[in-house]
Amino acid sequence: MIGEIRYGVTFGKCDSSDWIDWEIDLTDEEVAAFKKAAMMGEDLDSVPELQDALQRAYKEIEEAEISMGIDNGDEYVLECQGEIEMDPDELNDLVHDRDPHALEFFGLTEASGEELEEWDANDLDELPKICDFVEDFEPESPYDAGWTLNVEFVEPTEEEIIEYWLEYLSEDEKYNGKIFYIPGAYFTIANSSLWEISSDVCCTPKGGFPDIFSGPTAEESACLKQMMEELDFEEDFFAEMIDDCGDFYDEDAEEYFEETDEDALKIYRKIKKKVESGKTPFASMDDFVFALTRIDLEPDCLYYEWEGEFFDLHDNICETGEERGSYENLSDDEWIKIFKNIDEHIVKG
Repeated sequence: MIGEIRYGVTFGKCDSSDWIDWEIDLTDEEVAAFKKAAMMGEDLDSVPELQDALQRAYKEIEEAEISMGIDNGDEYVLECQGEIEMDPDELNDLVHDRDPHALEFFGLTEASGEELEEWDANDLDELPKICDFVEDFEPESPYDAGWTLNVEFVEPTEEEIIEYWLEYLSEDEKYNGKIFYIPGAYFTIANSSLWEISSDVCCTPKGGFPDIFSGPTAEESACLKQMMEELDFEEDFFAEMIDDCGDFYDEDAEEYFEETDEDALKIYRKIKKKVESGKTPFASMDDFVFALTRIDLEPDCLYYEWEGEFFDLHDNICETGEERGSYENLSDDEWIKIFKNIDEHIVKG
């Protein structure tokens, strides 16, 4: 990943450059730290794992700016780098004072006193540069000698931060296959993308959402299967009553079976006795009947009921869902807040 950097130069109290864009290659560890900090709204320039990247960018920019300053003939840069000519008067003083380095540099070690007195740097075809003449010359950065180089990360856009969140949530097994809820919509996340529930399911804010179910728990399923085998009844035992009455009503069940099926009445009474004994996972007959109607559903999946059938909500969203913003118009900032608190939006059956 390429990290976007910007930099500016302060030349004095009231003189500074505009911000200039720069790019720096980030390591995998730095990319992870960058995205995490951006997702959580942290100051990128203060993240410990990103300090090396900032330092690398600083050095690259410093070298590029110095090189450009030399090419452009910037006097201060040239002076710091020793790229300006020596002062001829200073050279004359050194030669006249018999400075060993000056005499050797100009080939005057064998010159007579008279020749040295007559020697004049102004007669040279070209004055030497400071960096060439001064022994063990160490060039100085203008940014260590008066100027200030300010380097910082460019803050990612909200759209980019959302992309980071979708990538992160897609890769976290904790959210694999999960469905999330926001007022007015369900959504799921996979492959760094988000799909909102389609209106094909008639789940509109005006019409209201259907109830969301999951299959019975492992304990409930085991109890149901044991009772079905022991008392010899099928999963559709209450189906006819529900069709005739519109729902299961415990207070009317005994009368219903008395009028329709005496054998079913005996089974119903045995079921009710077991449920009321408190030795099953069902608190009431309503809970028992509801679990029985869902016995074929997976406990870890979510379903909605439509015209008597159960549909896998996650599959439905993936197959018919629409891209983010098509169904519920939230701002990027609102989505980021949702992602930060994503656990609060997990749908449970």
